[in-house]
Order: sequence, then structure tokens, then C-alpha cells
Amino acid sequence: MKKFYKILTIAFTLTLAVNMLKAANDEPLPKRAHYYQQPTCLGVIDNYDKFSPKVSNNKILAEELVWYKIDSLANSLSYHSRSTTPFVYSAKYKLLGTIKRGDRNPDEQGVNETNTKNNLFLRLSQDLGKTWAKPVVLYDEFKYKYGGGRYPTMNFFEFENGIHVAWTASLVNEAAGEWKGYVIGLSSNSLGTELQLSTKCNDGNNVYEWGVSDASVAGFEKGAAFGLYGINGVTPQGGSLTNNGNIGYRYTEDLMPVKTGIPENWKTSIFYPVDTVASVPKELIGIRFRKNGDWYLGVNGNFVTNPEVKAAKVGFSISTDKGQTWGKFIVNPPNLYKEYGASLGLNPDSCFIGYHSKDFTVMENGDVWFVVLFLESNAAKAYSDRTFQVLAVKYENASAKWSITKLADVEGLWVNFLDDQGRSVASGSDIELEISKTADEKKLVVKWLDLLGVEWVNENSYRYQTNDMFVTVYDVASGKWYPAQNLTSDNLLIRDTHMPEELPNDLTNIPIMGLHTIFDETENYNTAFRQYLRKQWVLLANVNVSQVTSVEEPKDLPVFVNLYPNPANNETILSFNATSANTKIFITDALGKVISTIYDGILADGMHSININTAGLLTGTYYINIISNNKIQTRILNVIK
Repeated sequence: MKKFYKILTIAFTLTLAVNMLKAANDEPLPKRAHYYQQPTCLGVIDNYDKFSPKVSNNKILAEELVWYKIDSLANSLSYHSRSTTPFVYSAKYKLLGTIKRGDRNPDEQGVNETNTKNNLFLRLSQDLGKTWAKPVVLYDEFKYKYGGGRYPTMNFFEFENGIHVAWTASLVNEAAGEWKGYVIGLSSNSLGTELQLSTKCNDGNNVYEWGVSDASVAGFEKGAAFGLYGINGVTPQGGSLTNNGNIGYRYTEDLMPVKTGIPENWKTSIFYPVDTVASVPKELIGIRFRKNGDWYLGVNGNFVTNPEVKAAKVGFSISTDKGQTWGKFIVNPPNLYKEYGASLGLNPDSCFIGYHSKDFTVMENGDVWFVVLFLESNAAKAYSDRTFQVLAVKYENASAKWSITKLADVEGLWVNFLDDQGRSVASGSDIELEISKTADEKKLVVKWLDLLGVEWVNENSYRYQTNDMFVTVYDVASGKWYPAQNLTSDNLLIRDTHMPEELPNDLTNIPIMGLHTIFDETENYNTAFRQYLRKQWVLLANVNVSQVTSVEEPKDLPVFVNLYPNPANNETILSFNATSANTKIFITDALGKVISTIYDGILADGMHSININTAGLLTGTYYINIISNNKIQTRILNVIK
């Protein structure tokens, strides 16, 4: 067994006051980046108000799906975050795991280290969630006295020919309203469970506060040692608006004292500054791993771009040396979502992705897939008439090309929650959009939630019947997305759902986790369900999507061409729609002579964006030509030096 080093007890007084915690046992959702204002929800349609799911001792029965109760929580905040990975699966070791908080508040009778919500617990299953081993206490507040554990995240990693759990979580003194930093630790059969404390992120002479609920974690083998690496957004002490976009790391080797810092390519200067301390210029999506060993950090942020576009964009930074160094963020073209909206006939200035549900995954060949929620914010339209879509945004590694594929139209609405006073609060995870891949990387699966039976009372308020879970599958070999499928198709409400980033190859018995308020059947079901600070069941369902076989026929999308900037100096960005077909893109001069071929191959359905290097072209007029489906589109490109 490896030798662990005792943790130094640090006496540290935190002065950062936060208004996210109102009183003991009452935890509002953490502040997020700017949210899109939603209309008012007036509840469910009358004939659904008294709906109540059938409940047995260990399961909730819906019309199509069985949700098994595997555990319980004091409230839903253990899983209510878009930027953590609390539910993971290893196909190689056939091991499913989740990290969670306890089910009792600190002042409840019988509270102890085995059930308090201030402690963190690891649950493992070797049969895709059908049975679970007893909980392992990862963090014990009674023992360490660092504060209550919050917003945990985990990942599996291999070390000494075995599988281990790397995990991290934020800490809080709830009664005093103080965030107290992070713990980062390891747990396994061979090495036991230990952890280290990191109260601040120290970068040279600058000291930063760790973010609250946006952590990612990785573990890795380093010779005869192991390393644990945590990532968070950080904010400067004092609330500087011009220095609050930094992303920091904490690292421990063999559980030695933690080292922290901010990589040069993660500095706040890569984002446009915000104008209020209530928002941040980015949100972490998380860390993913390429089979060659590279690490990818995904971020949705207001990246500084040329041309200047102040709007959310997705990007990723790569480390080829297990976090020692990180590359510059590769960011989607700044006008990508505006141009996609224009291709739909929308006002491009009203089209964006915002800081809403998003996720990403990385393939063996270096392709990166994001999924995002596309929104139209045109104030001249009623909300019910606006366009909301789930999009797949792909970065093709071989060509450095970005593309967009529409996966589904959605309502643009989600279940909003109630605090302990019955007041409506924003959802931290809205449509709960996630993307996963099979272990052999032959399929991608995208999951989201959507409201059904929406009835508009007026332009600013609505009612609905229920929400359901949808998936769509991508076949890598054919390059096709299957039509979206409703997995639940029932009146049972569900929320805080999680699907592991890695899935079984046959797409059967996919484990999906969700939460449901523990309620009295005499209560109003909809009201009880929305109360996120109440005790929760942790539910698990095993779903099959392998029966999805039909392929949607390619749509005859119009070819939409945009060049920006035009005139160009050293570079221009070409954006266009295409159907799945052989496509050739080339540049000719004024006499029709081919200057260069930009692309020649098969494109998937959807919106594409290609950077064209014009540094070698002389001042003059050129033509961009696109040949696809036996049609040619030509646009004039002016180059000025």
C-alpha cells in the first residue's frame, strides 16, 4: 500500500461573505452566469395536478419506465450542477459510481457520520446499477472539521493495474455563510480513502477564491506515484470585474500538500470582462480524456475573438502532459450561431447559446463534439413563436473545421423550482443536456429533458402537462443522427438526471440517474416535486436505445454562404449549410484559375464554418466556390493588403 502523508490542519478564517446561504439547512442554488429570462410558469394543467406515481418499497413505476430508489438525499443540491461529474462508468472495469451527500440535516435526530448531508459518500455498482455496494465515507466533517461537503465530482483512473476514484468537493460553513475551499482525494480498495485540503488558489503573489460548484477532477499514474488534479473557476479577493475570468488548478502527488496556480492560457484576459459581480464571463463544462492520454478542458465563455463578438462561445484547451501545461483555447467561430440563425431565416442578432445546458466529449481521432441549447431572443416575437433547438457543434480535428447539426426543436422551457418559502428560483441545469459515447466510440448519445403539453395562457405565462427525457443517437460509421426518441413518455416528473460520459457498447441497460422529491401522496404533486430543498429519492433507470434503427432522410438544406471579414487581410471565415454529400470548396482568381482547394470530402448535414488563410493572396478579387449535390454556389472575396 502506498504511504499516505498526514494532512496539515490549517487554521484559516475566511472573510468572503456570500448571500447564497440564508440559514442552516437552507441552501439556495449557486449564482450562475447570466440567464435568459423565461416567462412565468403557472403550474401544470388542471387534470394533471392530482397525478401521483405508483410507489413500491424500492421503485417508482411510470407508464413505460421503472425508476429504482437506490438512495436518498437531504436536498437535491448534491447533483444540481452542470459543471460536475457525479455519475461515471468504466466499461473496462464494468464499474458504475456516484458521489453524493447524506440524507439528514445537521440538526436532525440521529444524525451521524453515516447520514449527514455535510459528509460525502461513494456508491459503486458492478451490474450497471441493479445492485449497489454499501456507501464508503469519502469526507467526514466530524473527523476533519473543514466544513460541510458540497457539489462533489468524481472520475475513475487506473493506477498499479487497478481502478481508483479521484474526487473533489467544495466546503461550506453553512451557519456562517462562508465557503471554505475544496478537498481533493482518492479512494480505492488497495489504497483506502484519504484527502487533502485547498482553501485558496494561490498564483504567484495573487490569491483567489475557488468557485463553488464548477469543479472537474482527474487522476493519473505518474511512475510509482499517482496524481490528483482538480480544476475550478476562481475569483479574486475583492471582487475585481476585470480579473474574475481565471481558471485555476490544484494538484497533489501521493496526497502531499496541494499546489495551485492559473495556467497562462487560462488567464482572465481570454474573456471579455463583465460589468457586475453577480455574473462571470464563462462556465466550465468539464474535463474529458482522449484515448491517447491527452486531457481536454471544455468551457462555455465570452471568449475574446477577432472579429469582436461579445457572446457565449464553446472552446477547449488541451494538455498533453497530464496538466503540467495547457494549450490555447480553440474556440468556435465568433459568428457561428448568428450565421446558423440567419440560415433559418431568423434575425442573426437575436441568436445565441447563452450559459445554459451544454456538454462535450472527445473522440480518439481528436474530434470534439459539443451539445448546446440554441435560443432566439427576438423581443418582437412572442416567446411561444421563437426558435429553440438542441444543436451538436463539432470540431473536426483533421481540418480544424467547425459545424452545426440540429438535433431537435425544443420548447425552450424547463421545470422551475421552489425554495423553502415557495418562491420560484432558476434551474441550475435547465434542459439537462448531456452527450456520451460508447466505450468503442462507434456511437454518440445525446440526452435532454423537455416540457410536454405546454399551454400558453398569454404571451408571458404558460402551463404544462409533464416533462419527458429524450435521446438521439449518432452512428460514427455512417455519419448519421437517428431521430430523437422519447425514453419516458409518461406523466412522471423527473429532474437532476445524469448519464455517464462512457456507455456500454450495445446501448442496452444504459444507467440514468435522477432525483425526485420524497412526498406525501396527499400533497399537490407538482408543487412537492419542485421543492428542491426537501429530501430526495435518488433514482436509477436502465434504458435501452439499441432499438433505434431508422435513419432520418437528409434534409434539403439551403446553402447559405457568408464570408467575414470581407474584404479580408490574412484570414476570412466561410460559413454555409450543407447536406450529407461530397463537397468541394476552392478559390479561383478573376480569370477562373484555381488558386487553392479548401476542402474536398463528405460533409455531414448542418452548418459548417471553415477558416480560410488569405495571407498569401495579393490584393484583388477572388471567388469562393462550393460544389455540393451537383450544385455550385459562388461568393466574391475581396482581399486588401
